[in-house]
Amino acid sequence: MEVLAGLAIISIVSSIVLPGIANFFSGMQVKAEGEIFVQNVRLARYKAIEEQAVYRLIFDSDPAVTPPMAYRVQTHLAFDENTFVIPYESLTFDTLNYNSLNWADSIEAEEIYFDTGTEIKTNLPQALYFWPNGQIYDTPDIYKPAATPIPEYYIGFGYGSALIKVIITPMGVFSSESFAGDMENIDSDSEVLW
Repeated sequence: MEVLAGLAIISIVSSIVLPGIANFFSGMQVKAEGEIFVQNVRLARYKAIEEQAVYRLIFDSDPAVTPPMAYRVQTHLAFDENTFVIPYESLTFDTLNYNSLNWADSIEAEEIYFDTGTEIKTNLPQALYFWPNGQIYDTPDIYKPAATPIPEYYIGFGYGSALIKVIITPMGVFSSESFAGDMENIDSDSEVLW
């Protein structure tokens, strides 16, 4: 009887504690993914302002991987005096080529991989362009007269029952929120566009 009572106590405590531990680790996973992404958006924006250059955050568009599991923060070589001699105004941009020779990986952040267990749901375009004025656009061409800053976008990360949603506006990361549920709670009208 004592052994059965001990087993009953252990099973009750385990049924209460183990899901809490799993939720804790799920929460830590999505928080880490979200924080790394937020830091890279802020890095690209600050570097664009500091260097008066165009930076981009571009997602891997490999159709064999859905959703793409990597992205890069890059700067356009037109702003590097040592590597570029053509005037910026006369450029034709290679905008969506992930491995373009016109863009160089930022020293601080090379290719960033999402954890393979993390679900991603977003309405972001394949590339975001950070202009020297501190705003985010959907084009790198700062001489394009009709260019407008991006609308509000988001990217959601899910792992287990934990979710985090990061909202990106023309001025950078607006906010992020964590909650429990499934990826359908992020936004029912969204899908990966690229």
